[in-house]
Formats: sequence, structure tokens, C-alpha cells
Amino acid sequence: RMHGLSAKSMDRPTIKAIGWAFVAALSVSGVFLVVGALVINRNVESIRSAWDSFEDLRSEKARMVNSLRSDLGYGGMIHNFKNLVIRGDRSLVDRVRAELGSAQLTIAHYRALGPTAVEEAVLVQIQGVLNAYHKALAALEILLIAGKSTSEIDRIVRVDDRPALRGLSALDEEIGFQAKLVSDKLNKPWVIAKLR
Repeated sequence: RMHGLSAKSMDRPTIKAIGWAFVAALSVSGVFLVVGALVINRNVESIRSAWDSFEDLRSEKARMVNSLRSDLGYGGMIHNFKNLVIRGDRSLVDRVRAELGSAQLTIAHYRALGPTAVEEAVLVQIQGVLNAYHKALAALEILLIAGKSTSEIDRIVRVDDRPALRGLSALDEEIGFQAKLVSDKLNKPWVIAKLR
């Protein structure tokens, strides 16, 4: 009997010990699950933040291209420069100078966003056209003061703006290419650029 009692009493602590070990194992597993969930959540937030930054950067670049197109295109610097040559209206000089300055600032802002090698090459091309217009504007002012004819002025200050216009298209394509690499979703600045 005594031998039986001691066997029973030994069985109880063993079952109790196994029960506590099971509870401890469940607790440790629960802690690992909670820590794992927190790490996964932190990583998902980090990825979401990086994605949002990428989307913002891409949208900002598209806005910069739209701004350049506005500064240079119809109603912009090139258009007003041509009107200045044709009409000789010196009141347009300040407008052309302001639009040139705005385009220069837009390029500087684009560069601050971290352009790709392709984008940088295109920005250099556009910058070259802006530099040519800057020199042509200085010459144009002198020619207007000297009273030169429209045809003489046009021949002297003619600037090939095709590299800038091709450059704007190339920037659109590069931004579109970057967008296609990560998503087929269209964004508003990209659509506006395509419409312009």
C-alpha cells in the first residue's frame, strides 16, 4: 500500500510538472508570436513609408516636368522670346527673363530630387538651350536698342529649341518608365504631362 501511495504521489507531481512545462512553452510561444507580429508590422510600415516616398518623388518629378513645359512652351519663355523678336516690344524682356529664371529654378529643384543618369543627361541638354536663350536675350536687347530690323534680329538671335522640347519628352518617358517598373497605376501629374 505504501508503495502504491508513493507511486500515486509521484505521478501527481510529474503530471503537474508536465502541465507547468506545457504552460511555460505556450507562454514562450505567445511571446515569440507577439514579437514576430511587432517586427513584421514594423517592416510593413517601413516598406509602406519607402513606397510613399518613392511615389511622392515620382509625382514631384512629373510636376517639375510640367512646370518646365509651362515655363518654356506655349505662353512661356520660348513663345514670348519669339514675340519679342517679332514685335520688338521691350516690355516682354522682363517676362522672358522671369520665365528663364523660373525654368532654371525648376531644373535646380529637379536635380535636388536626385535624377537618374538619363534624367541628368536630359537636364544638361535643356540647360544648354536655356543658356543659349540667356545669351540670345542679352544680344536681343542690344539689337533692339540699335534699331535693327526683325529679320536681322531673328537671324542673329535664333536658338534651336528642339533639344529642350525633345528633352521634355525624354523626361516624360523616363518618369513613365520608372512608373511602369513598379506599378501600372497612373498618377495625376503624369496624366497632365501626357495631355500637355
